[in-house]
Amino acid sequence: MSVKLLSADELGLFAAIATHRKLLSFRDALATAELISLSNCAAFNEQYNELERALSMDEIEPEALSRLARQNFTSDHFGPIVYNCLTNDGVFYLGELEADSYAEGALQVASIKELCDAVENWQSAEMRRIARQAEDDESFAEVGPLPKLSAAELQAKMDELGATRIITAQFRIDQSDSQSDYFGCRTSREVVIGFGTGKRDSFKQLRTAAAAFPPTAEFGPGLDVWHVRLQREEQTERNPYPAWKRIDERFTTEEQAAEWVRSALERDNQKRQASEAFCPEIPFGYELECESIEHRENYSMGGGNYLGFSRYSGWMVRSTQYLPESIEYFEAPAKAKAKPQRKTQTPTEIPKPTLGDLYSANV
Repeated sequence: MSVKLLSADELGLFAAIATHRKLLSFRDALATAELISLSNCAAFNEQYNELERALSMDEIEPEALSRLARQNFTSDHFGPIVYNCLTNDGVFYLGELEADSYAEGALQVASIKELCDAVENWQSAEMRRIARQAEDDESFAEVGPLPKLSAAELQAKMDELGATRIITAQFRIDQSDSQSDYFGCRTSREVVIGFGTGKRDSFKQLRTAAAAFPPTAEFGPGLDVWHVRLQREEQTERNPYPAWKRIDERFTTEEQAAEWVRSALERDNQKRQASEAFCPEIPFGYELECESIEHRENYSMGGGNYLGFSRYSGWMVRSTQYLPESIEYFEAPAKAKAKPQRKTQTPTEIPKPTLGDLYSANV
């Protein structure tokens, strides 16, 4: 455990949030921030045998006013405040004195801890809300809000088309935590993008519907995930199994992956010709690797049948017979049919009558 000196910006942020949440008046918030600074410096000086000076209300006030004027309460995180008023031996300082040294300080310490918890909890919740909103906005980047249909309206469309299932595109956000061994996600948006027939999932139908919806167009027919793997070590008798590394970029066709390799090799050749520092992108070789976006996870705890790069993040396309009470609906624009061109007949030339024809007609 170590004590850190709280800056004027951190204390100003604390005072601004306390004022914004109407936990204290502005002057009382500044006075509390000054008291916290005194406590923080006392704990720091005791811990490290230093002589740091506490911040005054006049030094904290400009930072607090700036935060309030801009309504900026979440760009930085302060504290933890109570933790930084506590020395390694567990002594809490209130001002320049140990809190346990006088009885009146006990109630004041409890109120400061309660106030700090309220401010810190509100800021943490607000940061989570803003982060969640940013994640949700990502699902509307390519296609904005769409009209919603009820279950009855969906059923009417299915009856009209003779369909038995709906095909949906879901945008998922990964909420996995490897430290707690939790793997999961949340669905921030779901859109009906087509209809399917039959009792089972058809990846052909899924791909056709996905191709018409802009965010999932890369899941269309004939498209998969292609990667480029680079050989990072030379294969020798002493090293028969060299290390390989897969680059971060992904491609939807083999041609795109091969084009990346050609460009990388061309850059390497240009470096050699220019006698620059030799830093080849493909030192010992490469290989192209295909990974299908058609997932068949029909096992316990699996994700079922779906199209996508991952079951935990990004867009995925799947079908179901279940009709939700209300859901967004995307209707692909109808393709304009080419009008059949009329065959124009060239008029046949009428031969000019001869004098003999005219004479025979008058006889």
